[in-house]
Amino acid sequence: SADANVVLLGRIDTPGAEGDAEAEQMRECFEKAGAGWAVVSTDQQEADALFQARRLAYPALERLGPLLTEDVCVPRMALPEMLRRIEEISERHDVHVANVAHAGDGNLHPLIITKAGDDAA
Repeated sequence: SADANVVLLGRIDTPGAEGDAEAEQMRECFEKAGAGWAVVSTDQQEADALFQARRLAYPALERLGPLLTEDVCVPRMALPEMLRRIEEISERHDVHVANVAHAGDGNLHPLIITKAGDDAA
C-alpha cells in the first residue's frame, strides 16, 4: 500500500529448499505481526528492485528537507522499544523522523527531516 507507515524487507541467503522454507517462515512472521502485505519474491530482478528502492530512501527523503542522519545500534530485542521512543520524541518536538535500519543486526539510521534554513537543527 502506498500509505504504509513501515516497509520491512527481508533477505535470505540460504540456497535451495532450506532457503525457500526460511523465506516462507519470515513471510508468516510478517503476517502474524500485522503486515498488510507480505510476499516472497522468487524473481531476482524484482528482489533487486525492492532493495534498490531502499537505497533510494535517503535521496527521496532529502526532497522533504535537509536530513540529520544518526547511527544507533541496539540489541535486536530492543528495536521495537527504540522505534517507539524515536516516534515519541519526534511527536513531542513536532519533527518528522524516518528510520532506515538493518534490523537483523540492530543498526538504526534515524533520519531527522529538518526545515531548510533551520540552523538550530
